[in-house]
Amino acid sequence: TTKQGKSIYSSRGDQFSEDLSKADFFIAAKGDMGFFAMPERKSDQNGDLFAYARSKGLGWILFNEYRSDELFAPLHRLNKRLSALGMGVFFLSLILSYFIARTISRPIELLKIAAHDIGDGKLETKIDVHTKDEIGELASVLGRMTDELKHLATIDHLTQVFNRVK
Repeated sequence: TTKQGKSIYSSRGDQFSEDLSKADFFIAAKGDMGFFAMPERKSDQNGDLFAYARSKGLGWILFNEYRSDELFAPLHRLNKRLSALGMGVFFLSLILSYFIARTISRPIELLKIAAHDIGDGKLETKIDVHTKDEIGELASVLGRMTDELKHLATIDHLTQVFNRVK
């Protein structure tokens, strides 16, 4: 456009020498160069983005108009993909944490059941926990304790004769 607002060329169909001085985008252009957003009249969601520059010699103003929905479409696609990826990682971590928790809690549950059985007098209870951590060590100690209790319960210490096993 000229500095008076007359159209020189338009790719959107404005007539040559049409007066654009009253157009919102022409009024919003302040300074030698810059950019601004103009919301669409029907809804404020999608609007137009304008960049402009004034020529020093001729006094013309070059406007470049972009549709915001077209301009930001790659960003919206990236946002959707990252959201889907984040949800996938979240659910994968939930599944993984379930199996880790089960790996930790299952031997403890088995030890609890065995301890209750031994406490009820079932000295033939086998402790089937074979881990190489503190739980495995506890299972080993509980197994030796059960064997010792079984030995003490089957021998009469006064006569050194075997008693009946329950």
